[in-house]
Amino acid sequence: MINPILFGLHEACPFSFLGINWGALDLKDMDCDSFVASSHKLFCGPKETGILYVKKTHAKKTWPNTFGYNGHIVVEMDLPEARCFETLGQRDDVAISTILVTIKIHQTIGLQNVQNRVIYLADRLKQGWKNSDFRLVTPESPEFSHGVVIMDIPSEQRAKVADMLYYKFGIARSTTGGLQLCPHICNTEAHIDRAFVGINEMRTFFTGKGS
Repeated sequence: MINPILFGLHEACPFSFLGINWGALDLKDMDCDSFVASSHKLFCGPKETGILYVKKTHAKKTWPNTFGYNGHIVVEMDLPEARCFETLGQRDDVAISTILVTIKIHQTIGLQNVQNRVIYLADRLKQGWKNSDFRLVTPESPEFSHGVVIMDIPSEQRAKVADMLYYKFGIARSTTGGLQLCPHICNTEAHIDRAFVGINEMRTFFTGKGS
C-alpha cells in the first residue's frame, strides 16, 4: 500500500498559510494588527491548533466568538490582555504545548533552510509540469508563488484527477484553482517525481493527449 504524500493544502487565508514558515516574519516590525495561521499545515505542528497574533493595543478590543467555561459557567469579561483569548474549559493542553516543540524543530533546521528547500521542490515541480506541456496557474517566481504550485485543469475533471492521484499514487492534493500541490520539507524529490508519473498517466483526462 502506498502511504499518502501529504503536500500542504491551501484552505486558510493565503497570507497566513505560507507566511508562518516561509521566512523570518517580524510582525511587530511590520506594525501588523493581527495575524492568524493554522499550525498543522506547513508549520508541521499539531492538528486542531492555530496561532493568533494581536497587537497589544488591540487585545482588549478583540474577543473570541466561542467560549468555554471556568467551572462556574461564567464568562469572565475582564481578563487582562491576551488572557481574554483563553478557553477556560476543556482543551487539549498537550497539543497546545506541542507548538513549542514544533518551533524548536524549525529553529534547529533554520528558517532559511526551510525556505530554500520549499523553493527547490516547488521549482522542480513547476519545471516538470512545464516540460510536459501543462499550463501553470501560479507565477514561476517564488517571490509571488512561494511553495504553492497550481496546474490548470478543467473544473469538471478536477475531482476525478484528484481522486486518482490520491488512491492510485498516494498523493494528497487540493483542487482550488486547478490541481494544487504545495511541497514542503516533509517531501522528497521522489515524491515530486511520483506526481509527474501520476499526472502524465492521467493526461488524457484533461488535455486529450496521450502520455
